[in-house]
Amino acid sequence: MIDTNLLDRRINHRHFLKKKPSKKTIESILQEAINIAPVKGEYFPYKLSVFGPEWSEEKRLMAYDAVANKEMKLRYYLDHGKSEQQWEEDIKEYYNTHTGEFNAQIEAPYVIAVVEDKDRWNPCKADYPKYMTDQASGILMYAITLVANRHELDAAYCLCMDTNRKTHMNRMVKEAGGVINVRMYPQLLGYVGIGYYDWSTGTSEKDSGQFRRDGDVVEHKNGGKYNIKTGIREGYKNRKPDLDVLVEWKPI
Repeated sequence: MIDTNLLDRRINHRHFLKKKPSKKTIESILQEAINIAPVKGEYFPYKLSVFGPEWSEEKRLMAYDAVANKEMKLRYYLDHGKSEQQWEEDIKEYYNTHTGEFNAQIEAPYVIAVVEDKDRWNPCKADYPKYMTDQASGILMYAITLVANRHELDAAYCLCMDTNRKTHMNRMVKEAGGVINVRMYPQLLGYVGIGYYDWSTGTSEKDSGQFRRDGDVVEHKNGGKYNIKTGIREGYKNRKPDLDVLVEWKPI
């Protein structure tokens, strides 16, 4: 029988331990994901910029820009007559007291930035439309998370940065070589963080986390329980549509 637990094991969490997998393991995960990703014409119109543990300082600065509370974003401060210096002071304190509100998966030991590069790998030499790039990148990022899980690592998506001037000046964004803007090229299509989840963070009301933890079981605020020891899921987010909302059976 096919083991379907791999599909249920995948879950997105914002927080990682500092414990790091080996570079060799990351290389194996990426190559396997590339091999199994079902994309049209073997079209891989992007590059993968990998940021390892040595980028921890820049990752923390990125995490500050990835706060979920819109009133704590730099853009909000500037629009309401507050200074960038005031934001810098406040956001560091807010990170310490409301860690669960930050998309800190960008601080994972290894972060893979998927950046648009339409000529990177196009063996058919075809002129594919832009949506094929978006489609292919989504397929690869999902493949990366599943393969990481197969290697008993955790993986989370992230693209929740506040696109302000300060973000674009971050050395990590510059080195990735893309922009978070659908109207510009090359587009930064998404990040995937890989490592080991830290379930001691982001799982309580105290730190404003997305989950609530009871022993080995965490429950997302939008529904669905997950056993952090066994990787077994019970239910899904309540925002998922029912089958009949999306499916239309076509009679002859």
